[in-house]
Amino acid sequence: MKYSIACLLLAVSIANPVFADTLKFPEDKPVAAITFPQGWTASVSGDMISAGSDDGTAIINVITTRPDMLGPSNDKAFALLKVKPDFDSFKDNKTTVNGMNAVVTNVDGKDSSGGTMKITLTAVEVTKDKGVMVIASGDGVAKHADEITAIINSIADAGK
Repeated sequence: MKYSIACLLLAVSIANPVFADTLKFPEDKPVAAITFPQGWTASVSGDMISAGSDDGTAIINVITTRPDMLGPSNDKAFALLKVKPDFDSFKDNKTTVNGMNAVVTNVDGKDSSGGTMKITLTAVEVTKDKGVMVIASGDGVAKHADEITAIINSIADAGK
């Protein structure tokens, strides 16, 4: 019995990422606080957070948004990644994150060399007029899915 409990505790500790840094942004008037797992590099620059997994295969960018205008935020994300979206592949899903309204968009994109990439845009309404968009890209997104989910689930109103 003790062995089973020890194994369960070990499994839970491995499955939950260890968190290291909580960043607030934008720098001048923070809207949101986001926590990144230990081993990830993350930095705030103006109204954007750039972060990468420990092996560099998953990249996260977080930008500020207006919840009532997601189209321009999507365009900003595509420009940041330097990709053209395949509009036929757009799939939106409304959900919540920590009680805040959110929209998750999955889309395929093509870079300048013609290579394709899977992109996930998660827009979270932190307040009625301010939000954040988490842009996940890179070959390691599937490998780091649990960590990326934990990052998104850590989003909180910086004013609270």
